[in-house]
Formats: sequence, structure tokens, C-alpha cells
Amino acid sequence: MQPQLSNSCCFSGHRPDKLPPEQSPEGQQLRALLREMVCSKLREGCTHFYCGMARGADIWFAETVLALAMEQPSLGIRLYPMVPFPGQEGKPGTAYYSRYHAILRQSEPPRYFSAGYSLSSYHMRNRAMVDACGHFLSIFDGSPGGTQKTYAYAVQKQRKRLVYDPKTRRLYSWPHKESIASILNIFPL
Repeated sequence: MQPQLSNSCCFSGHRPDKLPPEQSPEGQQLRALLREMVCSKLREGCTHFYCGMARGADIWFAETVLALAMEQPSLGIRLYPMVPFPGQEGKPGTAYYSRYHAILRQSEPPRYFSAGYSLSSYHMRNRAMVDACGHFLSIFDGSPGGTQKTYAYAVQKQRKRLVYDPKTRRLYSWPHKESIASILNIFPL
């Protein structure tokens, strides 16, 4: 099945400095919640997922989508890396670099928005993700930055949104409240 607004979902989330350490109990709980957020979108018919591939929550999201694709191959789940520019992943030898390239090996070919670093490439990437998708997932605490701008654009485009705020530990949904209900049955916040 080809990507359409109705079956496509993008993700935007914070970098590691705004998240609990990944291996901490809070980090593991957040990753489990993110998995359930993705599963809620699978239940709504989404099988095409778009990710900006930044350090932190984006990588968690991409790994979650790929794990679910392996667990449920009959669903035809696809991950589309949306990368601002080649080299975003930094230098070889870091854990992020290794995880980034492992994701690229298992996903659809990445889409690049610039030949090299530029602030505008991030903006173009974020808008393209929202434009391609009818659904939007996020780990977003309201602070300024790229996630805030992407969220604001998803609001402007009236995308179906499911957002977890790690500061308040609250889950927000628009317009479908049943997404929250199904998740809260598993993760009472």
C-alpha cells in the first residue's frame, strides 16, 4: 500500500538533554510508552512512519517502528528517514552514529533536504514530514525548538496528534480521545 495522509504518521521529539537517560527506569518507561503510542497509530491504520533521525527521541521512535515491523511483517510497516543533510549523524565511532546507520540499513531510502548543513534544511524536513502525514506523534514538553515548530505546523495543518509531555507526564490527543484511553489502560500516568 502506498503512503497516503490517512495511513502515514510522522514523529518529532526532543534530543537527549530533554529526556530521561535511556537506560534509567524513567527512560525505559518512556520507550515503552512510545511503543504503545506507535501501536495506537497501527490500530488506526497507519503503516507508513516518517522520522527526522535526530539524536534522542527520533532514534527511539525509528527503532520502535522497525522492531514492530519485524514482529508483524504482515502489516507492511515502513519507515521513511527524513534527513536534513548527509552527515547529520556526526562522526563514526559514537553510539548514535552506529544506531543511525543500523536504522538506515533497515528502512526505506532516506530523503535529504540539503547537500550540507543549513538551518533551513531542518525546517524543510519538518514541514515535509507533516505535509506527508495525516497523523503526528511527539514527545514534547512545550519548550522552544524544532519539536515546538514541528508541533505548531501539525496544529496548523490539523493533523491528528498524540503527544506526550515528559515534564507533566501527561498525554494529549486531538481529535481522537480513544487513543489516550487505550494507552492509559496500559500506562496509567
